[in-house]
Amino acid sequence: MNGGTNSEPVLVVGIGASAGGIEALKEFFTAMPTGSGLAFVVIQHLEPTHESRMADILSKCTGMTVVQAEDGMPVQANYVYANPAGKYLSIRAGRLILSERSEQDRIRMPIDFFLTSLAEDQHEAAVGIILSGSSGSDGTRGIRSVRGAGGMCMAQDPETAQFPAMPQSAIDTGLVDYILPVTRMPAALVGYARHATARAAGPGDTTAEEAASHDLEPILKLLRVRTNSDYRHYKKATIVRRIQRRMGIKQVAGMADYLKLLEEDQGELTQLSRDMLIGVSSFFRDPEAFEELRKEAIVPLVARTDSDGPLRAWVPGCASGEEAYSVAMLMLEAVAATGTARAVQVFASDVD
Repeated sequence: MNGGTNSEPVLVVGIGASAGGIEALKEFFTAMPTGSGLAFVVIQHLEPTHESRMADILSKCTGMTVVQAEDGMPVQANYVYANPAGKYLSIRAGRLILSERSEQDRIRMPIDFFLTSLAEDQHEAAVGIILSGSSGSDGTRGIRSVRGAGGMCMAQDPETAQFPAMPQSAIDTGLVDYILPVTRMPAALVGYARHATARAAGPGDTTAEEAASHDLEPILKLLRVRTNSDYRHYKKATIVRRIQRRMGIKQVAGMADYLKLLEEDQGELTQLSRDMLIGVSSFFRDPEAFEELRKEAIVPLVARTDSDGPLRAWVPGCASGEEAYSVAMLMLEAVAATGTARAVQVFASDVD
């Protein structure tokens, strides 16, 4: 590769596109500043046997370095990476990983595949964008992953998309932060990135930390009073990250200014509350905690309760349900270990 600078990007932006996506991508990169400090990975639906020309096409639309992704390639600021045909593309430890497509992969979801890995690797520094495409829901699961990791999501306004199915599917999740025509996306992205840069530099600023801490309690009180949800027992770092994410989206510099916005805009207060409730969920997440639960609670509970009655558990804050099913599995295994048969009932609830 030549050109560009060897530096870590402020954000890594995954862009998914399918039918009608080439024109949308050309418009996006024509409007995107070349020195934003961001890195872009373009995932397009490609026929496995046709060589991709995406890197050549996009290089004519931007001053950034545009290359076709190679296995092990580091992701650098002010670079654009295009996926090759016939491979799955993911990211791990800031490097691009190519993997073979299986003949059994009849349902191809390359956008979901990349965005999910992007969320796992970059967390809050992940951005997912879905442009024109007719390939159903590809990208939708990836958008859920990016938002669950605290990243930001955009979708092309379906009314401006040649094929609206993919952006509309992403929008229907309720998790997309910006719904915009392609030509307006770069300005919103640059503004959001500016706030991300400020957040990254923030921990060394004691005055800013004290100011943020001072304004945090009024924000939590406002949420408590107007949405009837109490977040005081959430991890403080998680709360601050969720608030700062919304501040970046609304282009608000200080937490005191954001508090004023919340007092005046009920819609933004609702959005912040929804952001607080984004669940990151998977089966047996935090294995050590589940092992402790099994050993210290479930096994003793099975041993000391009446074997004729049902064994019941309640899982509050169950998100999308994986925790509840994990608890049910542990309970069934504990019952089976006693050589008896008894009913197991699991109740699951979530404030969202």
